[in-house]
Amino acid sequence: MKRKFIESISADDISIMTDTGWEKVKGSHVTIEYKVFNLTTDRLSLQCADDHIVFKEDFSEVFVKDLEVGDLIQTVNGLESVTEVYETDDLVNMHDLEIDSKNHRYYTDGILSHNTTLLLDALANAKANGAKVLFVSGEMNQVDLYLYVQRFPKFGDIEIFFPQELPEDECPKEALEELLQRGWDIVLFDSFVEIQEIIREVGGMSSKGSEKWMLDLMGKNNLGHNDSNSYTSFLNIQQVTKGGKFVGSNRLKHMTTGMMEIRFVEEGDDDRYIVFDKNRRGNVGKRMYFSLHSTGDVTYDLERFNKAEKMHEMKVKEKELLKGGEADFESLFKLQSGADGEDIKDVPAEDSAK
Repeated sequence: MKRKFIESISADDISIMTDTGWEKVKGSHVTIEYKVFNLTTDRLSLQCADDHIVFKEDFSEVFVKDLEVGDLIQTVNGLESVTEVYETDDLVNMHDLEIDSKNHRYYTDGILSHNTTLLLDALANAKANGAKVLFVSGEMNQVDLYLYVQRFPKFGDIEIFFPQELPEDECPKEALEELLQRGWDIVLFDSFVEIQEIIREVGGMSSKGSEKWMLDLMGKNNLGHNDSNSYTSFLNIQQVTKGGKFVGSNRLKHMTTGMMEIRFVEEGDDDRYIVFDKNRRGNVGKRMYFSLHSTGDVTYDLERFNKAEKMHEMKVKEKELLKGGEADFESLFKLQSGADGEDIKDVPAEDSAK
């Protein structure tokens, strides 16, 4: 199982350097032993777990285990190239830091690192409006969620299942199947690949087999084949490759109604937005800017969104006017038909003199 914590330590008097300045450390969580990965860049080096998250050139996340030599990542010195990355035989206890920062990024030995808020906010809002919701957390444990609830109290109203924390004599595969059989309006998986890995590992399945099982389970519940006949919608948090491409099979992609990404406007900037690059039930390419600064809610910048929409409408109208002007201009030089219906043609000088 991944990300099991054996101890949590309060660290209110400690601060750490982030890409937006010094920020307080709220807590340090000691994990079970993990194999150590060595990561070296042009001028820096880091020892960490395989799924330690760092940031690429466009501030998208990537696991250290998925890095390759030559990849550019964010550091305290700016962008640096990965010169070496490999797994060692060493086993050590890791420390996960809970950072009281705007973007939850911080520098680890000079390399920018990361520590699921947006979709939890949407889930809590749906719950407040009467929807039956479930959060299946394959990455965060109860300690992580406790700290989230301190900042966003409404997250505490969400029913949560931690498959990685089941007793050894209980099967996560059977437990998840029984839980979904109750019927839900919305289910959030964080993340699809982590839950798939838990199912694969405990059930002794192949990666393809565990993915197929999860997709079949989602498809069944999406069609309302559960005890309450609920047509369940699934929200899946999913990783991307180092090239920014969606991770998963073609079947997973085809089953996905919409694909949304979180992006930053500029390197080192906290200005971020969500955008759909696939959406069968709405628009794509429209940016919705948001902020995590306010305690208790994710704040969406509707004013900025509406201004962008108005600007887009103005540009569309401007293009239409330009097209209309081009048509009028062309009509001035177009060959016109004569009174007798014949086209007027240029007459050679020698013929006109006759």
